[in-house]
Amino acid sequence: MRHLRAVLDGYDGNLARQGGAFDLARSRYRAALEHAEPSDAATLAMDLGATELAAGRHDDAALWLARAARGLAALAPGPSHTLLAPLVAHYHALLALITARGGAIELEGPPALAPIRAWLVDATRGAGTSSAP
Repeated sequence: MRHLRAVLDGYDGNLARQGGAFDLARSRYRAALEHAEPSDAATLAMDLGATELAAGRHDDAALWLARAARGLAALAPGPSHTLLAPLVAHYHALLALITARGGAIELEGPPALAPIRAWLVDATRGAGTSSAP
């Protein structure tokens, strides 16, 4: 039952994040982490890191992404690891890019950043239409 509760809270977090309700997403992901199996904790930590990244809370994003990376390292090779590794790497790369650019990527700005902005919006809000890295 605990596992099912964690899954439902995680999905609620995803829906809230996609709608831009970052505070609600944070609370749902944290609730999910309280009940999560170790194999799901890395994914939930990554989702919380992505939420913090989208909300502009870069220090918090770094902490959650580091937790996701530690959880990923503990996973046995297999489908979960294969699916999660590139996502964690993408969020780490985006965090590094945003931090290097002064902490923000404006909606208006250098055209070279357009694919990165589009991917970040798609990944955090669920648009899923961009093919950017």
